[in-house]
Amino acid sequence: MTPAEVVASFFPDIPHELRVRSLQRYLDAGSWARDTAMSKQGFERLGLSFLSGGSLKRSPVFANCVALNLTYPTPRLGPSGQTDKVFAETLSVAD
Repeated sequence: MTPAEVVASFFPDIPHELRVRSLQRYLDAGSWARDTAMSKQGFERLGLSFLSGGSLKRSPVFANCVALNLTYPTPRLGPSGQTDKVFAETLSVAD
């Protein structure tokens, strides 16, 4: 099953090809999480995007929002390594 197929139930009105292209842009931008752990730097960057977009009125506090004891490493998915290559190949519209 491709990532676009995995997320299809969350976006039932979005055509498959658009989901594929969207996921590819996300991967190409380096935004794909490599594991489930939330870094403080990543959290703060996300908080700033929500602030600048107007979704939040103040910066969230990392220690109040992230339970570090609940995260665990997962296989790498992103712009480097074999897993990344296999993942990127699954984003192809041709399948």
